[in-house]
Amino acid sequence: MATQSLPFAPHVHLDAFHDAISNLTSEPTEAQLDAVVTCFAPTGRFYIGGMNVPPVTGRAGAKEGFRRLVKYWRLAERVVTTKAVANDGKTAIAEMNNKLEILGESLQFPEVEVVDFDVDSGLIVGFRLYADGAPIQEILKKRGYR
Repeated sequence: MATQSLPFAPHVHLDAFHDAISNLTSEPTEAQLDAVVTCFAPTGRFYIGGMNVPPVTGRAGAKEGFRRLVKYWRLAERVVTTKAVANDGKTAIAEMNNKLEILGESLQFPEVEVVDFDVDSGLIVGFRLYADGAPIQEILKKRGYR
C-alpha cells in the first residue's frame, strides 16, 4: 500500500520548536526567548502550561509565559513515543515521555501535544498540551516555590 506524502511536514516544525525550548535557561536571554516565540504565529492561543492553565495569546504572551515557566521548568530530554498528523497535515500530535527538571529535580513526565500550524508560514497557530501537572505541583510545593 502506497503512503501519501504531505506537502507540509508539521513534525519537522514541531521538532524545531522543541530544539529552541531545550536551549532555554532559568534566566533566558531575549535571543533565547525570541528563538522560541518566532515558532509561533503573531496571533493564536497557546496552552504552554497545560490545559488546566489559562492560555497565552500571541507572541508577546508566549514570550512572557515561557519566561515564567523556565524559572522552575527545564526540558532535559524529549522522548516522542507516538507521532500523528491530522487535519490534512495542519496538525501534529505527539505523545511523549519526557524527562523534565523541576527546580533541578528530575521527573519522567508523560504528555501529549496537539499543535496546529499555518501550512503557508510553518508557524504554530494553536498549541494544546495535555498532561497531569500534579507531579510538577508536588515538587514545587515540596521546594516552597511560589
